[in-house]
Amino acid sequence: MNSDLVIVDGDLLLDGEGNPIFFNGKKVIEQSLRHRIFENNFLVHLIGERSPTNRATTFQQIKIKVEQDDRVVPGSCAVVHTEQGDLFVTAKSVDGDDLSLVYVVA
Repeated sequence: MNSDLVIVDGDLLLDGEGNPIFFNGKKVIEQSLRHRIFENNFLVHLIGERSPTNRATTFQQIKIKVEQDDRVVPGSCAVVHTEQGDLFVTAKSVDGDDLSLVYVVA
């Protein structure tokens, strides 16, 4: 089982004694996917983008990037953008866990 440091807003999350906090399981995969999406500037491309074609292209790029992770079942990723501006990215891990990421993209 993988473990990783908890990162919140780009900083390590520390306990009351100043030690880094770790987590494992599906949260590790979700954090990796969150970083992958952020580092590829997909959310920046969506901000203010009104072209349905360009948005669909970015959604497809997100799906491809998520499914490149060996811990994600190929073909299991879905990207849904709501009228309220929420972006839901879901997938299935090879261990059978449901992975879910939520972003607010106006």
